[in-house]
Parts: sequence; C-alpha cells; structure tokens
Amino acid sequence: GRYRELALENRKILEKLAQTEFIEKRGPENKKEK
Repeated sequence: GRYRELALENRKILEKLAQTEFIEKRGPENKKEK
C-alpha cells in the first residue's frame, strides 16, 4: 500500500545519492575541469 510506495521512493532517492557520491569519488579530474 502507501507505505510500500514510500519505501520504493526512498530507495530510488538513496540509490541516486549513492551513484552521485560514487561518481564524485571516482572522478576528481572532472571537478578540476569545472
């Protein structure tokens, strides 16, 4: 029901945040270019 939908939304958000952190850690040279 409702709770399950919220759990899925939270999981998606957490996965996005994890991917963003992973990319930032993997690519310090990308930050230097900006």
